[in-house]
Amino acid sequence: MDTSKKPDRPLFVAGLTVVVLVLVAVLVIVFRPEPIEYDPATPEGTVQTYVRAVIDRDNDAAAALMVDEPDCETDPYPRFGDESVRVSLGKVEIDGDRATVEVRITTSGGSAPFDRYEWTEEDRFFLDNEADGWRIATAPWRFTICQEGF
Repeated sequence: MDTSKKPDRPLFVAGLTVVVLVLVAVLVIVFRPEPIEYDPATPEGTVQTYVRAVIDRDNDAAAALMVDEPDCETDPYPRFGDESVRVSLGKVEIDGDRATVEVRITTSGGSAPFDRYEWTEEDRFFLDNEADGWRIATAPWRFTICQEGF
């Protein structure tokens, strides 16, 4: 009878699995792609710049990218509060001096572990090409600044 102890195969497989998962997580963090920077002279670049201004609560910078600069007599609409917002570019259609930029807006918030929430909606920006470049004609409600009545 062999008295030597054989390695416990399930324990070895579990340990190897943990090591592989840790390595994959490290690789994902280290090699995560940088966000794409779009040319500000394009419709998608104009939307990207506008969205960043709105998220940063820089209404002056956002208003400068609009067809009609709003006259903000009221406080800006508090769009996000403590929520996190992520915007992904979708389809871009250019038809002469007009463009439509589809976006996917993901909003998340709450506290872990059970009060966390996240939802995604698809919407569009409509732009006009004016003498000084592309301008936002209409933005999704989450990115509309200086809304009256809120």
